[in-house]
Amino acid sequence: FVDLAPEPGKPVIELMNRLGYRLATFGNHEYDMGQERLAQRLADAEFDVICANMTVAESPVPQPAPYKIIEVGGIRLAVTAAVTNFSNGYPDGKAENFAGMAFGSPFAAVESLRSLRDSADLFIALTHIGDDMDTILAARVPELDLIIGGHTHTVLPEGLRYGSTLVTQTGKSLKNVGITEITVKGDKILSMRNRLCALDTVTPSPEYAALVAAYNADPQLNRSVGCCADSLDKTGVAEFMTSVMRLRTGADLACYHYGGVRVEGLAAGGVSMADIFAIEPFASTVCLVDMTEEELRQMIINKFNNSANPKEAHRPDIH
Repeated sequence: FVDLAPEPGKPVIELMNRLGYRLATFGNHEYDMGQERLAQRLADAEFDVICANMTVAESPVPQPAPYKIIEVGGIRLAVTAAVTNFSNGYPDGKAENFAGMAFGSPFAAVESLRSLRDSADLFIALTHIGDDMDTILAARVPELDLIIGGHTHTVLPEGLRYGSTLVTQTGKSLKNVGITEITVKGDKILSMRNRLCALDTVTPSPEYAALVAAYNADPQLNRSVGCCADSLDKTGVAEFMTSVMRLRTGADLACYHYGGVRVEGLAAGGVSMADIFAIEPFASTVCLVDMTEEELRQMIINKFNNSANPKEAHRPDIH
């Protein structure tokens, strides 16, 4: 309903504008629809999008500011941001989506801005590098008071403390909103605590709900494309996907990144075009490759021994 809107990606920006966002940063999927599209959506945003470890050379996407200082109720907040670059030197995605851009170390980028703590009451990082990497960032930049993280979809109900830094993350699919309450007196932080608010416990504004319903009423996306005879759990959906890939290509074996299965299951009954895009929203490219048994073995071994991103490597991720 967002990627296939008449102006792809725009519904979320319109909703974020209406909610009154002040600052955001990039996640790895912001680049999926190409740089022209990303530049259009950034132009639509009525809030600043910052990133300290992204450098733009030749691209329609403007160079983001590495940080922003905002004032709220007389409190000065210095906010920086970083996006993951643990694979091939750019965020997870197709290489062509990052042409003309460079992504440095998120740790070094934020580290270079540690002096911001001296000119603000609070030093905050918005990150899309994962909670495991956030702990490294907290250790390398202890000047940070708060890290608001993403990427690994981890639910941290009260956040985690690393020294004087609080690391937070809310999970995925807008199930929770993170709320961090900070009490400041002068230049001292008296208290800082985080909690999650489950969105299914909140009655939505009727006006806002009507906007969402209008986006979701797209007839093209709601059209039926088939039916599912039995309910499928996430593993069943992954088996469905790899079976389709194998049958479509005539391959002996099909593999898919299990984390890319973006639904927890599929109910028995009618299946819409929207259901298909919910399962696989990335427009991934299927590659047909000749491999020996030994090469398949090495692929699996290498995947589970990826030292650059051990948290994602050390989980059963190839389906």
